[in-house]
Parts: sequence; C-alpha cells; structure tokens
Amino acid sequence: MQTKFLDYGKRVQNKDNKFGAILPFDFIKVSAIIGAYIAEKRDYMTPIEILNKIVEAESNAREIYNEADSLREGFDSYVNEHIEKLKKDYYERAEKAIAEAKVSEAARADAEIAELNAKLQAELEDAKNRYEREKDAIVQKIFKMAVDVDA
Repeated sequence: MQTKFLDYGKRVQNKDNKFGAILPFDFIKVSAIIGAYIAEKRDYMTPIEILNKIVEAESNAREIYNEADSLREGFDSYVNEHIEKLKKDYYERAEKAIAEAKVSEAARADAEIAELNAKLQAELEDAKNRYEREKDAIVQKIFKMAVDVDA
C-alpha cells in the first residue's frame, strides 16, 4: 500500500487511487474544518452557539443602552440650556415691555393730569369771572334776605 502525505486535513490516496482514512495527527484540524462546514450547512444552533449569541446580544444591548443614556443626558442638557435661554429672553422682553409701559403710563398720566389741571383752571377762571359779574347782585340778594328776616 502506497501512501502519500499531504497537507493537514487532506485525505491520502492508496495504491488503487482511492481516498483512504484521514491520518490521526490531522484529526483535530480536520474536525475543526468539518465542524465549521457543518455549522454553515445546518439550520439550527448548538447550545453553546445560543449562549454565545445571548452573551453577544446582552453586550450589544448594554452598549446600545449606554449610548441611548448618554444621548438622553445630552438631550436633557440641551433642553435645559434651551429652556434657560428662552426664560432669559422672555424675562428680558418682559422687563423691556414693563419699562416701556412705565414710561408710556407716566407720560399718559402727566398728560391726563395736565388736561385735568387745565380744565380745573378753566372752571376756576369761569367761577372768578362769574363772581366778578354777579358779586354785586349776590351781595344785594344776601343783604335783602338778611333784612327781610329781621323786619
């Protein structure tokens, strides 16, 4: 029987040009190759492969969770910064509106006071003029009333 030694994992040929047994020192290498070939061709997973997939999925899930958590923290800080900016802008606009309202209300109040003062001065002048016109008649009327009561 004639035997040729080939590379690891290959079969040897005997004298009839037929493939024979796998050499024992190549068994580990060949079994790994066969295992990989079978793993590619089968529709199911071994328990070890299932456990490896579970561990891998858990690792991926933790990475995804950590990434989502960091994104949430970043978003929260972005939202809080935006809220603070909006508050600041709102308060600045409110303070500006209040200052403008104070100025306009003070001007309106001054104008109203001036108008009422002018009206009061006009009424006072009218009363003085009427008094000057009618003072003699009023004095006579009062005198007549006082004299008629005594008589």
